[in-house]
Formats: sequence, structure tokens, C-alpha cells
Amino acid sequence: QRHLFQTANPKVFAGGDMVRGSDLVVTAVYEGRQAAEGILGFLGLN
Repeated sequence: QRHLFQTANPKVFAGGDMVRGSDLVVTAVYEGRQAAEGILGFLGLN
């Protein structure tokens, strides 16, 4: 099962500037929060 912002390596999650290059801070913060949700799902904590 894939989770938000999970990469091809299932133990690595990426978003914000790592994915799209330099962008607005608000975008990086939003995607960081979304990646955190994906990580929690991966760990079975949500």
C-alpha cells in the first residue's frame, strides 16, 4: 500500500523542495504535514 509522499523506497518519504525544487515556504510546510500523515499511515499509527 502506498502512502502520501512515499517514494519508490517504501521507507523514504519526500515532499516540498525535494520533489519540486525551490518553491513557496507555505507549499513545503503543507507537503511536510502531508508527508507526516503518510509516515503515520506507514507506521500504522493513524
